Amino acid sequence: MKQNFWWLAGALSGIAIVLIVFLIKRVTRGKDKDFDERQTAARGKAFQYAFFTTALGELFYVCLEAGGIVFADTSIGPLLPVILGLAVFAVTAVANDAYLSLRESPRSAFLFPLIILVINLLAGIPKLLNGEVFVDGILTFGGLSLVMAALFAVLLAAVVIHWFRGRRGEGAEGEEDGGDSE
Repeated sequence: MKQNFWWLAGALSGIAIVLIVFLIKRVTRGKDKDFDERQTAARGKAFQYAFFTTALGELFYVCLEAGGIVFADTSIGPLLPVILGLAVFAVTAVANDAYLSLRESPRSAFLFPLIILVINLLAGIPKLLNGEVFVDGILTFGGLSLVMAALFAVLLAAVVIHWFRGRRGEGAEGEEDGGDSE
């Protein structure tokens, strides 16, 4: 009973902190995010891809469950396609340079996923070591932190790859510009 209480208290505290940060950010920066038309269109495509990924993932999960193939507990199994859809949205938005609004700092694109990744790893690794993540070969709700860590690792990798490609592109443009001016 005590373990459930502390888990619930921690989850509610985390949600409260996220809501407070979100509200403070909204009040200080305003409600509108400035995305240009290209970014808005790219985000729309990313939402489409995420929606269809989530829908097909849920269908696949239900079919596996109906066929007697159980790889995840019912407390986390239906969440996996949703998390996969979030990953598809984030990677697609990052790849199309539609992840950050015109007002947001690129530094936040690195820091936010990194912080969330570290927090989830710190919460998930002890559960993995205690045997709470997999029980009888089935992924349990105890593995949610590690699944979320995987999501944010993918997001962080997409941001880093996009950043390096942008830096390489800037270097190539600089060389081309330097050659034309001489």
